[in-house]
Amino acid sequence: MTLPFAFAGFPVFLLVFVRVAAILGTMPLLGEAAVPAQVKAAMALLLSLLLYPLVGDGFAARVPEAGLAWVPALVMEVLVGGVIGFTVRLITAAFEFAGEVAGYVLGLSLAQAVDPQTHLQVPIVGQFLTVLGFLTFLSINAHHVLIAALVQSFSFVPPFGAAVTAGFADVLVDQAFDLFRLGLQIAAPVVAAMLLVNVAMGIVSRAVPQMHVMLVAMPLTIAVGFIVLGISLPFIGSAMAQAYGGLDQTLAGVLGSLR
Repeated sequence: MTLPFAFAGFPVFLLVFVRVAAILGTMPLLGEAAVPAQVKAAMALLLSLLLYPLVGDGFAARVPEAGLAWVPALVMEVLVGGVIGFTVRLITAAFEFAGEVAGYVLGLSLAQAVDPQTHLQVPIVGQFLTVLGFLTFLSINAHHVLIAALVQSFSFVPPFGAAVTAGFADVLVDQAFDLFRLGLQIAAPVVAAMLLVNVAMGIVSRAVPQMHVMLVAMPLTIAVGFIVLGISLPFIGSAMAQAYGGLDQTLAGVLGSLR
């Protein structure tokens, strides 16, 4: 059965909308549970209306007009959009991991706050680095890069053109490893400072046995840790900006593995 003329472009628009909605639903900041579903749907609809004239004509011929033969492509559109959003989320996860490591060595692992985005308990330092990462993401206009990558994704992986290969898994593993290393690099100054403080406290406890080291070690550890964290903020901000600044190349590599 052929679709009526008035709705001939609806399947193409639906494919665009599903990919956009999948990205908004999985990316950090906008994809969190704290953002109302109505807001996500409205933004997905608005972006789809803006993108449809730009990308719709490029693959309209690939979408069959008869029946519901275009429905299987919706699953692949969810996959492609989810991969793009998940790739961005991996960068944010690196900052959360760095904050969790720093909070653990500072002795703040028991003092946890509820993350309003995930509704989970996360270390206070991790919450701070996550918010700092979001602000960095917006300050360097990385969301513009994400929208540009969304437009280019229809050229890289058009509807009915996605293929999950062995290279796709390799790319995701490599990205996860790189971001794990980034998290350790961000937390390294605090970890090194805490190691020195613990060694110094051990020496003091041997030199002055009468001193209650445990009463001094906890506030000293927290104070030194926050001082080192404050001094390291320029480095942390630069690392965040560099991670988000290379988002276009990262997304190009991931999308390239789906062809």
